[in-house]
Amino acid sequence: MTDSNQNTTESGTLASSGKRPHKRERSHPGHEAIQNPEKLLPQKSSAHQKKRLNTGHEKSSPAKAKPAKNTASDPQRAQADRLKQRRWEKKKQIWLKRLRTCSKLASAVGVFFVLLWVWSTPLWQFDGQTVSLRNATVLTQKAIAPLVKPFSGKPLYAIDTGLLAQQLAKRFDIINYVSVRRVLFPSPRLDIQVVEKKPWAILYRSSEQLASKSPYALLANTDRIDLKPIYLKPTDLKPNVYETALNLTPIVLTERLTDNQMSLLQQITQHAKSVPGMQFQFIDFSDASKLVLKYKEIPVILGKLNPSSLARLSRLPVLVPKIKDYQAEIDAVDLQWEKQITFQRKA
Repeated sequence: MTDSNQNTTESGTLASSGKRPHKRERSHPGHEAIQNPEKLLPQKSSAHQKKRLNTGHEKSSPAKAKPAKNTASDPQRAQADRLKQRRWEKKKQIWLKRLRTCSKLASAVGVFFVLLWVWSTPLWQFDGQTVSLRNATVLTQKAIAPLVKPFSGKPLYAIDTGLLAQQLAKRFDIINYVSVRRVLFPSPRLDIQVVEKKPWAILYRSSEQLASKSPYALLANTDRIDLKPIYLKPTDLKPNVYETALNLTPIVLTERLTDNQMSLLQQITQHAKSVPGMQFQFIDFSDASKLVLKYKEIPVILGKLNPSSLARLSRLPVLVPKIKDYQAEIDAVDLQWEKQITFQRKA
């Protein structure tokens, strides 16, 4: 009864579903094995089966999309990346700052040692002899040596060039302008450039000193320039060279003249040299009351040095022809009188 009711219920259900009922197969030994052949194979582990199932699943659906990323963790990851980048930038700035500090320190140490080498190197040491004197016609190296010698042994950059220039200008009246500068290359030395006063006369104390070429001073305009500090020895002067090169007028003079007298004497010298037909040699003013112009042909006595001396001298060019005619008979021409001219006959 029970089986019949169950069959009736199943048939009713199939009928209601509209499907035909399957024939119930008879069960026999081996039927179950044929329908489920996997049961006959040795059973594998669950992990291997899970891997096989996963592999089969991937092969069966190769085009299946990957699962979407967790969008909630993206801002945190981006913020972490930014913090990491900022930390790297900060470390880089710190290292760069350290490198700059080290480079500055190394540069400072290098500059210190270079300056120490420059200070102590013997290349810049002044030996007291490496001096170049330029534009000097009267001043000599021997003259300036005593003033330069105290700076010997010092570095060139430690020499006070302004002080040396002041000492030179104070010591030598012939100097109108002087500049002293240091020269390091190509050879370390002191370069002294001077502008001298232009002398027009060279002074002797007597005719004997004139003969021996031993002057004692120069005249530059109205300035009397002592030669003693300029020339250490009389042979340093070489007056014959200076008389021809500078066109200096030799004057035998014992007394010191005023500025007006020296200016007047300079004018007389210019007129005496310009007399045509007469070869001027020197002026003898050893006697303050008698100025004598020495010409190669004959001496001319001009007398006292006063404002009328130029007027008396202006009569000499007219007398040149007569001087030529009576040169063998006369001893001198006397122009010291304002209203007469006298020829002194030989004894």
